[in-house]
Amino acid sequence: YFIFNYLLPYQGQNNVNGIIYYFLYNSNDVIPFPHYFSYILIGTIIGEVIFEVFRIENQIERKILLKKKITVPALMLGVPLVIICVILDPQLLLERTSFIWIVFAMGINLILLSVFLGFEDFK
Repeated sequence: YFIFNYLLPYQGQNNVNGIIYYFLYNSNDVIPFPHYFSYILIGTIIGEVIFEVFRIENQIERKILLKKKITVPALMLGVPLVIICVILDPQLLLERTSFIWIVFAMGINLILLSVFLGFEDFK
């Protein structure tokens, strides 16, 4: 947390470092922005792949690519994330500010994405 330690003295000041601190951390008890940056990156990648897949006109090829590029990889990444988090520390899963909760939520989101895309596949 080099950035946090560097920006902490500027908390509440009206300069560039104070504004960066406010944007990233706001206060110690608020969930900071950098924890959720992975959601932005993964969402962007998944959205780009979904856009690419749904531009294909052939329905059969679209279903195969949807399963191959999104549904199966999301399940293969989401299930181990959930299992690892439950094994490591089940009590911290309920605390929203913990890193394990963020990883657990990412796993649940990936599993739900693959389930909903599976429903889309059967439509």
